[in-house]
Amino acid sequence: MIDVGMTGLSVRHMSLEYRVAGRPPIIALRDVSLEAEAQEFIVVLGASGCGKTSLLNLIAGFLHPTSGEIRVGGKPVTSPGADRGVVFQRNALMPWLNVLHNVELGLKLTGVPRDARREIARRNLALVGLADFACSPIYELSGGMQQRVGLARALTCDPVMMLMDEPLGALDEFTREEMQVLILDLWARSHKLIFMITHSVEEAVFMATQLIVMSPRPGRIVQQFRLDFGRTYLETRDARAVKSSTEFIEMRENVLDIVRATTR
Repeated sequence: MIDVGMTGLSVRHMSLEYRVAGRPPIIALRDVSLEAEAQEFIVVLGASGCGKTSLLNLIAGFLHPTSGEIRVGGKPVTSPGADRGVVFQRNALMPWLNVLHNVELGLKLTGVPRDARREIARRNLALVGLADFACSPIYELSGGMQQRVGLARALTCDPVMMLMDEPLGALDEFTREEMQVLILDLWARSHKLIFMITHSVEEAVFMATQLIVMSPRPGRIVQQFRLDFGRTYLETRDARAVKSSTEFIEMRENVLDIVRATTR
């Protein structure tokens, strides 16, 4: 068992059932356990309906497990909290606010003075390469730029961990790879624990330090891998070389075979 200390993630024997009156319960997740240290990059992969988003929503505190326990930073998760920043697939930005106002919104709601919150917001916009767009309306930004705003907003309250719900799923191939390396850079610089879900096997293998493959409903963990391809990119700064290496291709095909096997 990994010692997750005071900044890690611990999910122990967690199950989730959805109950609808007059119908049998739907078992979304069954006996899921995982442990992660601080500063890990966890990626969860699996076919549609395997419970990836349900697992993320449980860790975020949006849902409550039927059984089991979740701890973040050593504390039980019972509700949403500022220790967990969430980046959604659909960025959930406020279209009537400009970029800076979107990023500082969480701090404004918690009463942080204007000058202090704007300094933090501008610093995080610089981290995601949007320092020159602070006053821009959201509708003027591309999809990739809007996701950068979402990342900056999630960082602004300085969470222990960041939860990412397929944040790159709606992007074109070229923008998606740009965002993959941006997120890896943010992870390396911020030292955050990141938990991300995706449908892309290549993306999962490239970014994860801990890759978790789940079965279709009821969702269970069927395989876990410790990987270093993201760290290799951070050392070499060449994503194409990493993804075209023999080791990467073999791992990608191995994981793809496991995912396919779960759906038969």
